[in-house]
Amino acid sequence: MYQDVKKHHKHLNTSLGFDHVYVISSSTQTNRRQRMKQIAKNIGLEFEFFPAISPDDTKVIDEFKFDDELDQSHKASYVNHYKIYQSIAQNKFEDALILDDNLDFELNISLIMLDVHKILPADWELLHLTFCNSQEGVYSNPIWDSKNVSHDYKLYKTKKTYCANAYAVSSTGASKLLKSLKPSKLSIEYELTKLIQSNEITSYTILPPPIVPWRSPGKGNYGLYYLKKSTLNLLSEKSKPLNSTLGFDNIYAINLSGQPDKREKLESMAEKLNLKLEFSTTISANDFDSLIILIII
Repeated sequence: MYQDVKKHHKHLNTSLGFDHVYVISSSTQTNRRQRMKQIAKNIGLEFEFFPAISPDDTKVIDEFKFDDELDQSHKASYVNHYKIYQSIAQNKFEDALILDDNLDFELNISLIMLDVHKILPADWELLHLTFCNSQEGVYSNPIWDSKNVSHDYKLYKTKKTYCANAYAVSSTGASKLLKSLKPSKLSIEYELTKLIQSNEITSYTILPPPIVPWRSPGKGNYGLYYLKKSTLNLLSEKSKPLNSTLGFDNIYAINLSGQPDKREKLESMAEKLNLKLEFSTTISANDFDSLIILIII
């Protein structure tokens, strides 16, 4: 039995079919926040920055009585997610998407999620849009899609995602988590995995993932999958001065000394092509044939 897509239709363009979108972020992470705003603008996403608890905020963290073996950063992360579950319940959201602030998205993620909602079973409580385990989707069949609605993206019952940086929670799921989660020596990622494996909560995973953690200079969720059309890559390309430097930050032209004729020819060519070059004279040409080398970075 699939969920009723019609009730989600009004949210598909702005919140990927969910009632609300939370982005866990510290106010000090200005670069991450700016990048998320740029991504949201490009994909038409509306979200709320949820103020992240700092590992140094011992007063709030100590209220949860964690095991001493769990480090402060994992304790803070646990509290952040738990407080979002509380917010979902208090605001009576039917469901919500929870995101970290260091993610990259498929450019057409709205269309992807439109198809996903059409085949998402009505009993879902968690929906993972990324994962950190190479076994996810292996040795199992996807959820039956009788009309082949989603050609490229399939739904699987979750195994062990070991991730909590891009997932949705239903109202039922939030209520279960608030009742079931007990602070221990496990991180929130492992606590969720434990509940999924014990069948205490019903979880599905999208493969391939339409969202991946942002890693510079590499891309992909820990090398497991790569986005087909990265929104961050598009933003990076748009920010480059394409007209004068071919989309790169700068063009260096290394001109061997004593070869002014070569430089003049290159300058003339650059002027015609409206290119901006930075010349660098490096070595003598006494012992070498004259060469012009362009290094583009």
